[in-house]
Amino acid sequence: MRTFLLLCLAMLVFPTWSNAELVWVDANGSIVAPVLYWQFSSTPYMDGNGLIWSGLDPETAILKKPDITVSGGLFLQPDCTGPAYVEAVQPRNVFFIRNLLGCWVRRDDIPSQSVRFFYSDFGGRCTLVVANLRIVPESGLNQVSCEVHLVARPPLHVERR
Repeated sequence: MRTFLLLCLAMLVFPTWSNAELVWVDANGSIVAPVLYWQFSSTPYMDGNGLIWSGLDPETAILKKPDITVSGGLFLQPDCTGPAYVEAVQPRNVFFIRNLLGCWVRRDDIPSQSVRFFYSDFGGRCTLVVANLRIVPESGLNQVSCEVHLVARPPLHVERR
């Protein structure tokens, strides 16, 4: 009996390995997408293009707007000329840029760089900002549609398949 209980405990602590993955499934039983990670307060979603959205509402099957907003209009030149930069966000994560319309993503091939100071255009005044920050050039971003509609019948749930 003791051996049986130890075996059961071992199976709970160390479950058998499976190639199954957690996936979002709609009310029809159709797989919608893999689950990136699961938290009750935050459920990021990767769309068919590989873009990562801040969240998915399983009750409505609607993607949430990005919850990341970064500063743009950062420059390395003291007169706020030359290439413009934005705060770095991981590639493929969808985000907003303060004072710019639309949703944006950083391209996969664009490295970030660390700066200790930069210049920012605050209402027509170029101002020195001293801060440790990782930045990427605005030219290394792609604008994407903020409206993504899932072809899924809500509510969604998670299954291992």
